[in-house]
Amino acid sequence: MPYRICKSLEVENGHMLTKHPDKCRFPHGHTRKVEFVIEADELDENQMVCDFKIVKDAIGDWLDTYDHALCMNTADPAYEDFKARYGDRVIGFENQDPTTELMARTISIIPKISCRVCPAFR
Repeated sequence: MPYRICKSLEVENGHMLTKHPDKCRFPHGHTRKVEFVIEADELDENQMVCDFKIVKDAIGDWLDTYDHALCMNTADPAYEDFKARYGDRVIGFENQDPTTELMARTISIIPKISCRVCPAFR
């Protein structure tokens, strides 16, 4: 593909890794940088691969659900209490620790859904 652009977004996010033998089993946070690489064989009518605003509009609200939220394993004994206290600010990962790798996999699904908004967005 001759054209490639990258849109980077940052999210402040926390998680707990129930299965971790050390400090990571306690609540802690990270600044997560999410990068979307968009490729196209040809430029659109505006001489762009894709307008960055379209990318932000397509995934911004969804990504904001992770901002200042705590991701937890639903099997964690504290999960129900945290969920009751903090509602949608607690994101459950079904019987899995929300490692950075699993969070990246979850986030990678969104561009596939958003392809209809920007045909080059894959």
